[in-house]
Amino acid sequence: MKHILEIYNEKNMFLKVLVFFSIIFNYMAFYYNGRGIDKYHIFFNIFVLGISMVYVFFKKIIIKKREIQLFLLLWLPTSCLLFVQFMYLHSLALIKTDILIVMNVSLAFIVNKVIGFPMYARLLRWMMLLNILFILFAVFAGNIMIDPTLANPYGTSLFLSIFGIEMEISPGSWGYDTVRIGGLFGHPNFYGVISMIGMIGLNFSNASVKVKALWWVVYFASFLASESRASILFLFSFFILSRIISKRTFKDILINFILLILSLIGALALANLRDDSANADITSGRTGLMEIVWNSIMTNPDIFQLFGVGIGQGKNFILRDVGLLLPIDNAYFLTALECGLIGGFFFFLIWLFTWYHVGNHTKLPCSIWIPFLLGVLLYGLFEATLSMYTYSRSFHWIVFLFFMLTYRKHDYNHE
Repeated sequence: MKHILEIYNEKNMFLKVLVFFSIIFNYMAFYYNGRGIDKYHIFFNIFVLGISMVYVFFKKIIIKKREIQLFLLLWLPTSCLLFVQFMYLHSLALIKTDILIVMNVSLAFIVNKVIGFPMYARLLRWMMLLNILFILFAVFAGNIMIDPTLANPYGTSLFLSIFGIEMEISPGSWGYDTVRIGGLFGHPNFYGVISMIGMIGLNFSNASVKVKALWWVVYFASFLASESRASILFLFSFFILSRIISKRTFKDILINFILLILSLIGALALANLRDDSANADITSGRTGLMEIVWNSIMTNPDIFQLFGVGIGQGKNFILRDVGLLLPIDNAYFLTALECGLIGGFFFFLIWLFTWYHVGNHTKLPCSIWIPFLLGVLLYGLFEATLSMYTYSRSFHWIVFLFFMLTYRKHDYNHE
């Protein structure tokens, strides 16, 4: 915690405190006295970006050429596709989506420029810890309430409430009498994102083995609350592939092989963690829902098949098409639906090229960024992580891309 408090003794203190608060606030997704706090994110982000532009104007923040290139690679192709979609959909919602993407990419640039990915990840670790403590406190001091006016259409009406703060509860995987919860950060999988990125940040920490072990204990405690199997899959793939790339002796290869086998066994166990047979897979029983999404893509007009139903409009389109509001928790199906088969192909191709381009201009070891990329790709099988208009799903990898451009070995406690 003392590393976080050190910002008070540094230059640009106001902006750093503002960035810290913006990260915390943007991940929060609870209800307060029946009103969703996430509705205020966009107004606060506009304020943060406005203050940041003042710092840029007075050259307190210097924007480099490669950072501009990365910004354009992330935003411009999507914006062009949105323009094409606007020509035949005539929906103002597409303009809002474009604004959200610009805002999230700009915020990611500011976060990396002001505090950097290691400090960002350190903050997420403390958020992970404080959230699990708050959940435990709410369990003993709060109460469970039913409020159908606040629930998501495909969620529950159950909330854990304390001091007017209402946190959504979802059915758990450990049995019919258990629940999963994301606490102050809304959906349990969003809490899982915070936890996994916080743990990835340990690669840039000079903390002792004991401290790192304690953080792993905290992480597994957060996993018991969130049951985010996609996040633990991200961590498994990241650390194992990182070790495989960086360790090349025969002994290390043997250890890596054993770890890989154990991880595969663990992944199979996690994939079948659900207590009921209807939901007994890592997709939470949503494989059939993805089939519905694919059928919707292939049975609609050619223009929708080729260029999509509108970025950010996937759920609304499925609701109109089949009468169901489905959780499209797969980045690739959602991309195919919202961007179309041609638009989605070029979007994904440019997205991969962006990682390749940044990877060619970074000093960050490939044993770090390649496993991180693999983790994002695997996570995309179970969450819409490519949706840059959703802060909690994509912000972490956008910050990481900017970090790759600015990484310098001696600036961080890289282990």
